[in-house]
Amino acid sequence: MEQHHIKHIKYTPYHPQENGRAEVTNRDLEKNLTKVVNNSKNDHIAKLVEATCTYSTTWKTNTRFSPLELVYGKKAHMSIEFRYNTLRMKM
Repeated sequence: MEQHHIKHIKYTPYHPQENGRAEVTNRDLEKNLTKVVNNSKNDHIAKLVEATCTYSTTWKTNTRFSPLELVYGKKAHMSIEFRYNTLRMKM
């Protein structure tokens, strides 16, 4: 690189607000997983889908929407709504 007069600079992008949001998300997912994973902790991968689904469909106070609503613009239909044919399913 020196022969081509290229100066190599190493840095990492850092945006504190985004890092904080990621930490909150990770903490919430960890809380959900610790509630549902058994004591031997060998089923955490199977429960990860449930934990992420729970997190994605849970209403957040700072945005007043769930993450799924913010991404797709509509509320998620829960499996129980399919079974009992709720009013929201008819819309």
